[in-house]
Amino acid sequence: MKKLILTLALLSAPVVVHAEEQKVKDASIQLPQKTFDAAVNALTPAYCSLDISSRISKSIDVVRDCYNNTREASPENDICVFEDQILKSLVDTYRYRLEQISDDDPTAGIKFISRYSIATRYANKTSNFHRKDLNIDQKFNYFRNRVHEAFDVLNERCKKLRQ
Repeated sequence: MKKLILTLALLSAPVVVHAEEQKVKDASIQLPQKTFDAAVNALTPAYCSLDISSRISKSIDVVRDCYNNTREASPENDICVFEDQILKSLVDTYRYRLEQISDDDPTAGIKFISRYSIATRYANKTSNFHRKDLNIDQKFNYFRNRVHEAFDVLNERCKKLRQ
């Protein structure tokens, strides 16, 4: 019995080592916590507005200010792009809900959040992206993978602010 347990332990060791190596590799291509926190902190007051229109307009101001006040080639630019991804997700969700109830989109005329405008900003910012070791899919997912987590944090913060 001891031999069987020892054999199984030895056979599983490479799998465990590979899993740990994969975790380290995956962590190296994820948005750093510092960047995540900075973007979420900047968006919290805007996101916690009571109505969706002010939530969107205030979030636009936050993202625009971030882009205007950050040098293009700066690693701090990641904060702006991540804020922009959160804004895009917020607007897309809002527009989807409006489509479901067949209502007009009051954000349709705002150029800053048109699909074309967001795509252009994202393409411009990622072309100067400081992480040259990532392929195009990894760059895209670098920001997008943590958007839902950002909404969870923002929603929790808003709940606390309203209590």
